[in-house]
Amino acid sequence: MKRAICVLAIGLMFVLGSNAAQAATPTPINGLVSGLELCPQFICGFAAFTGTFHGQIGNNLNTIGIVSTALTHGDLPTSSTADPAPIYRGIWKLQTLSGPISGVVIGGSIAMTPDISHKLFHVVILLLTSDFKPIVFIGTLDHRPLIPQFEGTFTSL
Repeated sequence: MKRAICVLAIGLMFVLGSNAAQAATPTPINGLVSGLELCPQFICGFAAFTGTFHGQIGNNLNTIGIVSTALTHGDLPTSSTADPAPIYRGIWKLQTLSGPISGVVIGGSIAMTPDISHKLFHVVILLLTSDFKPIVFIGTLDHRPLIPQFEGTFTSL
C-alpha cells in the first residue's frame, strides 16, 4: 500500500505540474535545494525526493520553486572507505511560478561520509534539462532522521 501511495504521489507531481510552453531553459540555474526523501528505492523501486529551490534562474536572482526527482542507484556504501554507489538514471522537475524546467538524471554517485553514525552521504547528481543543458547537484543526504533529508546546490555547468 505504501508503495502504491508513493508511486501515485510521484506521478501526480509530474503530471499535474504546469504545462506552460517554454522555448528554452533559461541559463544559468544556480541555487540552494533542500527537502525530504519521499520513498526509498527498496520500497518504490526508485528513490523519490522533493524539496524547495531558492536561487537564480536566468536573469531572476530570487526564484523559488519546488524540485522533485525519482532516480535509481546502486547499493548504498556501508563505510566511508567503500566505493560510492552509482546513480544510474532518473527524471527531475523544477516547478516555478514562471513554469517548469525538467529533464533527466544521467548519472552521479552516493558516497558515505566519515560521520560516525554511518548514515550521512555525499551526493553528486548529473542532470540534463530537456534541451540538454547540464546541471549538477552537489549535497548531502542525511539518513539519521526518521524521514531522510537532503540539502545542496544546483549549479549550471
